[in-house]
Amino acid sequence: MRSRLVEVDIIRPIAILLVVFVHSTAVFTNTWVVPGLQHLEPVPVYVYHNDFLSSFRMPTIILIAGYVFAYLADARPTAFWRVVTTKFKRLMVPAWLFGTPYFFMFYEPNLEQFVTLVSRGIGHLWFLPMLFWNMVFGHFLNKIRGRLATLLTLSGLMVLSYVSMDVLNILGLGRAIYFAPVFYVGLVAFRYREVLQERVRSTTFLVLLAGA
Repeated sequence: MRSRLVEVDIIRPIAILLVVFVHSTAVFTNTWVVPGLQHLEPVPVYVYHNDFLSSFRMPTIILIAGYVFAYLADARPTAFWRVVTTKFKRLMVPAWLFGTPYFFMFYEPNLEQFVTLVSRGIGHLWFLPMLFWNMVFGHFLNKIRGRLATLLTLSGLMVLSYVSMDVLNILGLGRAIYFAPVFYVGLVAFRYREVLQERVRSTTFLVLLAGA
């Protein structure tokens, strides 16, 4: 039986709550245009607060996804095509299944627009194709070892992330590449889990000692 990742149990619910808060107040920041509510004036406290939270809320969740992916890959190695088929059924199929009625509720019928938007994850569903592709990439990225190779890989992913959204976003691939550096950091963080935990314990001890 696999042991629980206590650090994930603590951080993930907090990150999810931050996402819920930002989404629930987005209409008051002009982030989303809601039919019939265009007259709403932005609320400054929500604008500043959401801008701050948005700088790290989604990266935190994606980093955790990479962290957990590495944990599962280490505990139960899986063949590449098994990863593809399993994640496709769990992520891409729901994105398309729920994206179809979403499109017809909020958009005028248009086949080209339908295929483009739904295939890459329409609206909030963008997250699912992004995770799918990063887990496909993660199967190979997780095999990279060595400090130099890791740094070079991360550097390469960061360069690609700057151009991905403008150049390629077929099936959500562009957005996946955009967030790939964060997902990869999660993979690497799990590899150094014990070192990181020891650093956190040491830092916590020093903070408590200083405040005593």
